[in-house]
Amino acid sequence: MSKVIKNNLACILICLIVIACIYAILTIKLNLFWRFGLSDKADNINEIIVSLSYSVLAGAIFYLFVDIIPFYIKRKKMRMVILTKLNKLKGSIHKAKTAIYLPPFSKMPNAKEKFIEDFNCKDMNDAYQLGVGGFKNLKEFFFYNKMEIQTQIQDILNYSSFLTQTELETLAMVNTSKYVNDFFFMKDFEMLKIRPDLYDNQKEIGESIFMIEELMSKIETRNKTKAL
Repeated sequence: MSKVIKNNLACILICLIVIACIYAILTIKLNLFWRFGLSDKADNINEIIVSLSYSVLAGAIFYLFVDIIPFYIKRKKMRMVILTKLNKLKGSIHKAKTAIYLPPFSKMPNAKEKFIEDFNCKDMNDAYQLGVGGFKNLKEFFFYNKMEIQTQIQDILNYSSFLTQTELETLAMVNTSKYVNDFFFMKDFEMLKIRPDLYDNQKEIGESIFMIEELMSKIETRNKTKAL
């Protein structure tokens, strides 16, 4: 559970307790509300309840100003940093998906099956066509792209206290995905002519890339005042 949710639940609980304390004080001291219960020691009991209510109210106010309010002020500032980093991560994952295609990417298939088929049939020794980063081939690009994604995720997780539950869960799924977490056994098309049973996981890696981009697309990275 993220700290954001914990703080939200704490706020709700504190509000309920504060309401109960205010009700008790106003009922006992000012007779504003309906009283309930009878006791020979009612005055003593009421005095204890009022004293406890004052103590709880003081503690709630202290907690509000020392913990809750500073947290949300800091979180508002941190959200801009987090959204920027999430956008960069989205971009890195998108580069992994577009790497096997030539620009313009308007012709890139949206269908999962077609992308996986194209990825599975791609020779990773082919040149990296985008010409950005100085990679000599796709094999080298995917090696560095994978490390880039891992680094970006760890960087974002440094702000875990200010991430939403959805963001934490999505980052965990991306970080443990086959593409990010497993070794990429690429197809060797020359060797396959000699050994057709030669193991590779290129298809599974393609499926993983498609999946993690879909996961990241569901994360809101626009600046919004409400991000819980």
